[in-house]
Amino acid sequence: MFNKIETFIAEWKIKFKVRIIIKIIGGKIMKKVSILTDSTSDLSKELLEKYDITVFPLHIHLGEKEYADGIDITVDEIYRWSKETKETPKTSALSLFDAKEYVKKALEKSEEVIVFCISEEMSSCCSVMCMAV
Repeated sequence: MFNKIETFIAEWKIKFKVRIIIKIIGGKIMKKVSILTDSTSDLSKELLEKYDITVFPLHIHLGEKEYADGIDITVDEIYRWSKETKETPKTSALSLFDAKEYVKKALEKSEEVIVFCISEEMSSCCSVMCMAV
């Protein structure tokens, strides 16, 4: 299991510059690890299924409207809106309550959680997830 996770993390580091948050229960190596990532990772369905990765959405603000990234709106729709309006979409992190719920669900099926988030310089998502774990 850890070989697969180490390989995944190596692949991820090559593709993205991310800060990795690791929560280890009791300081011991566990058998089952859950992986969480925010929706900005844009990972393929194959990769999500291969590593059983859970994606939590960031909030996308297009003008006055708010959407859950990947749930209420697609990447193509975001690009279309931006091209039509000549505006840059705004984002916001998930709430602390929602972050805790994602972590709680992950810990129901594993004892260790790895969270990949967009850069702290671009979003408060990483800070929220740090508070949640």
